[in-house]
Amino acid sequence: MPNRPRKSYNPKRALAVEKPVPAELRAMAYKVRYNGNPEHKSSPGDGVPLEAQLDNQDAGTYHGYPMPEDDPLRVSVLEAWRVDEQP
Repeated sequence: MPNRPRKSYNPKRALAVEKPVPAELRAMAYKVRYNGNPEHKSSPGDGVPLEAQLDNQDAGTYHGYPMPEDDPLRVSVLEAWRVDEQP
């Protein structure tokens, strides 16, 4: 099912100004609980930025959907990934 077209995007969405230190990342990762196929977690999106969207409010579950091409945050994510890949 494709994403529904959006008329606008929430301007409050942004990447963190400073990257968390490794200890903070480990602490956040420790709190995350995954369901489903583990192979989907090792490389989610295969280079395509994904956005979490609420799947079931009662259960508090989310599903990752590809970010639309016209989403300004998508460009920011791709740029951040390019910077991280540089030696």
